[in-house]
Amino acid sequence: NMLSSVTTRSVTSGRVITPVLTRPQTRAYAGKPQPKKTSKVASTKEAIDLTFGSKIDENLSVEEQTKVLLERVHAQEKAKQASGVEEKGRVVQIMGAIVDIEFPRGSEPSLYSALKLPHPLGPEASFDGTLTLEVASHLSNGVVRCISMQPTDGLQRDIEVTDTGAPISTPVGEGTLGRILNVLGDPVDNRGPVPGE
Repeated sequence: NMLSSVTTRSVTSGRVITPVLTRPQTRAYAGKPQPKKTSKVASTKEAIDLTFGSKIDENLSVEEQTKVLLERVHAQEKAKQASGVEEKGRVVQIMGAIVDIEFPRGSEPSLYSALKLPHPLGPEASFDGTLTLEVASHLSNGVVRCISMQPTDGLQRDIEVTDTGAPISTPVGEGTLGRILNVLGDPVDNRGPVPGE
């Protein structure tokens, strides 16, 4: 029970005013489910155990532990590529053009990967109907910090995000000469698709 007591003394009479009990303010989620809370990781070893599911033998030297860890990382990457399954995350925080996305632990996208989600203002708001984000840094507990390549107006928390597994790419070659493209490589000159390489 988190009650705080406030006691004051009247300046003119000097008598004690009875304590007032207050409750801390809580934020209502207006019918939406509350976001899942993730547990904090106490140490690097605990994070490795949670990510890879089994402990690394502590009797090994640091170099041997590093080698085992890298082998597990490469095995996870190969399994992810072989499955062809796109990883899904969800929006947890929006700060203007900066967006934090939470992925399941161990399946965070690589730095500079492009992430896509349905455009919050509708399919007509962008060339392909999606909002594109680029992974800028990895935070703790499976959260990645991204930079939006388009305005984030209308974006809300808990929207599903897809990892494309590739960086943002734009067409190149002679077909792009004289054309106007945005940062995502989409034509903005109303002259149709760009025949790039």
